[in-house]
Amino acid sequence: MCAIKNVGVGAVEEIKRSRKALERNFTSLFEFCANVDTRTVNKRVLEGLIYAGAFDSINKKRGDLFAAVEEALDFGNRVQNSNKSVEGSLFGEMAEEVKIKEPVLRTVEKWSSKDLLAKEREVTGVYVTGHPLTKYEVEYKSFATIHLGETEEQEEEENVRACGVINDLKTKMDKSGRDDGVFYT
Repeated sequence: MCAIKNVGVGAVEEIKRSRKALERNFTSLFEFCANVDTRTVNKRVLEGLIYAGAFDSINKKRGDLFAAVEEALDFGNRVQNSNKSVEGSLFGEMAEEVKIKEPVLRTVEKWSSKDLLAKEREVTGVYVTGHPLTKYEVEYKSFATIHLGETEEQEEEENVRACGVINDLKTKMDKSGRDDGVFYT
């Protein structure tokens, strides 16, 4: 099972098949869409891959890639349909392959580090390329007495201070409809 939301095993297998057939890495989002089956690797899959940073080796500007999703899928469909029409033509292999010009990736407002990390965590469940507390590292190290996620044994302490990020708040109501407290996740 793939660890990115909306990206199933079928999509991963299709991407692997396409890359193997191409015999090299993809060079652009448009080339990617022209080579994969866009019925399997659809809009939701493509958006999840961009959120997770799967195209960072091609282009680190995830906002630009995200803004081009529909255009890239349309381009991929046009390329695939033109290739099918050439294959099915009366002249078959003698027909020249139709070249469709790859669109230019337009520049949009850059995603903030906070937004980039939030989207990354949304689809993978973890922060992959950074952490929201990185900019507070000095304060974190001076304040916290334990560092969550470390594997080493912690000494038993009476007072413990830890730092973390609150991602969601849920208010719980009791049976009579009164506020029973707030829970952080």
